[in-house]
Amino acid sequence: MELLEVADGRARVALTAGPQHGNFLGLVHGGAVFSLADAALAAASNSQGDTAVATVVTIHLLQASHAGDRLLAEAAQEHRTGRLALYRITVVRLPAEDLVAVAEGQVAIVRR
Repeated sequence: MELLEVADGRARVALTAGPQHGNFLGLVHGGAVFSLADAALAAASNSQGDTAVATVVTIHLLQASHAGDRLLAEAAQEHRTGRLALYRITVVRLPAEDLVAVAEGQVAIVRR
C-alpha cells in the first residue's frame, strides 16, 4: 500500500493488486479491499494529532477487482464529537474511478 495523501481528516491510499491478493476465484479478495479501506481510515482518523482506533467498520463490496488493478481508497471525516468520529471511505479502480466498495468507519479518540 502507498500512502498518497494525508490532510485534516482525510487520506488517500493506493494499492496495485497482485496475485497474492487473490481469492480462490481469481479475484481480489474482499479482505484485501477491506484492508486498503482500513488503512485510509487509520491515516485519516489519526491526521489531526489525536490517537484514534477503529471501533466499527462496515464495507459494501460492489464490484470485483483483478490482479493488476490499481485501487484507490479515500477516507473523509463526516462527523466528530467528543471521543467518536465517523468516516466515509470509497475504493475505486483507476484510472476510470469505477466504484469498487463503500465503507463507513467509526473511530474512538483514545488520546489527545
